[in-house]
Amino acid sequence: MKSGVREVLILMTLVLATSIAFANEVTNTQKIVRVQYDGSGEHLYIVGDAKWSSQSCPNATYVWIPPDLPGRKEILAIALAAYMSGKDVEFHGVCGANPDYFKASYIVVK
Repeated sequence: MKSGVREVLILMTLVLATSIAFANEVTNTQKIVRVQYDGSGEHLYIVGDAKWSSQSCPNATYVWIPPDLPGRKEILAIALAAYMSGKDVEFHGVCGANPDYFKASYIVVK
């Protein structure tokens, strides 16, 4: 394996491990029914067919993917693939300042 490819894989593994370490809550598992993008603030929102419940956000309507999150485009691509294929997803992250928003940093397709 070329040195550059190996370094990229190591970096991606570290980013993923760091994201998991900081993502201390998990939402319930459900299908995505809507993906919203606010171009003025570059905010990405994902809506499920029910509330996104987690320990400190039991009634979050939105999963929020902040504009400065590393890997944001990858999370969007995975969410759109899950939406199009009808697969269930769960998100890992923390409750936002507003309990209607779950601030996600990790997605799992089930």
